[in-house]
Amino acid sequence: MTNNKFRVINGKPVAAGGVACGPLGTPLPETAVDTLNAALIRAGYISEDGVTKSESRDTNEIKDWGGLTVKRATTGFAVQLAFQFLEYLNPDAARAVYGERNVTVTEADATHGEQMRVNVTADDAPHLSWVFDMADGDAHLKVVASDGQITETGDTPYSVSDGAVRDVTLTAYPDEDGVYIYELTDDGRKLPVVTTQSLAK
Repeated sequence: MTNNKFRVINGKPVAAGGVACGPLGTPLPETAVDTLNAALIRAGYISEDGVTKSESRDTNEIKDWGGLTVKRATTGFAVQLAFQFLEYLNPDAARAVYGERNVTVTEADATHGEQMRVNVTADDAPHLSWVFDMADGDAHLKVVASDGQITETGDTPYSVSDGAVRDVTLTAYPDEDGVYIYELTDDGRKLPVVTTQSLAK
């Protein structure tokens, strides 16, 4: 197969927002160009570092009597996605990290803006369905985790020079088919429409 520049893609978020999450069991996209279900809420801007996927595989060496490795058995596997919520004041991002019951929002009125109270506790983050939605020109890429949970939180800078972020790592869990995440792509290279009229020419 020859080189094909149209199979190179940047991980640029779609205009509506690159990260969306919703309740477990929410219908998820089957292709890279499917419209997201309304229950999947866009979680706002993500920092310029984007999203980093990590796969880790634990193996155990099986050796023969002479000490030669004859097999490596997989004893563990994990997929994680690391990113930073840039919209620190976004309640949906806060709920994804701390859970619904630890985030209280008071709507804006004539005396104050939208107010949010976040209880930072040791509670486990909720299990949610996630979609990371990207496009590069006509090409599209969606990374889908049917069951994902934020399992690590990093440092938050409160400074004049940097925006406050929620630095998180999401762990994906396997679905009933043993799949941790689905990578859905569409290279955007559509074939020309052939009609009976064009065939007659």
